[in-house]
Amino acid sequence: MRLLPWGVLPLVLLCAAALVSAQPLGSVSLTGKPIPHSVLHQVLVLGEPVHEDAVDSRPPGQLLRLWAVPRAGSCIPDTEMICSHRYFLAVSAFGESETPFVYSLGEVGEIESVERLPVTPGCQDRLRLGVLNFPRSAFASNPRLVPARVSREVCVKRGEIQIFEAAA
Repeated sequence: MRLLPWGVLPLVLLCAAALVSAQPLGSVSLTGKPIPHSVLHQVLVLGEPVHEDAVDSRPPGQLLRLWAVPRAGSCIPDTEMICSHRYFLAVSAFGESETPFVYSLGEVGEIESVERLPVTPGCQDRLRLGVLNFPRSAFASNPRLVPARVSREVCVKRGEIQIFEAAA
């Protein structure tokens, strides 16, 4: 099985973003919806990989990439600036029989931190994500915005991910 080159993935994800319903501004809710394979031939031009150092410290044979697609909005009065990001997690194992998957994590202000966690039974990989309701840059421009932070854990399984509130 041939995998898409990573340079093509951003274009694929942009098209996939259009298929995933938007969440309200200021949301910290992550979803974990799989993106249909039929979307993977399309191209994503606005996305960029984020937190590569944390995500790339992988165990042998597993590759994760976290992608962010910025979304303009009106979180700052009388301007149009980035008010949220749509996030996608690409998961691939190195092997002929392994199927790559791309998951929509939803639209949130910003994933401001990523920590690779030890693997546990039932999870091929685990991440702790620090989620903020708006991008950090928005708070400096609009003092009326109130920061809301949550910590989420992502459990990567074969063909699916689970997202739940991270332990304190």
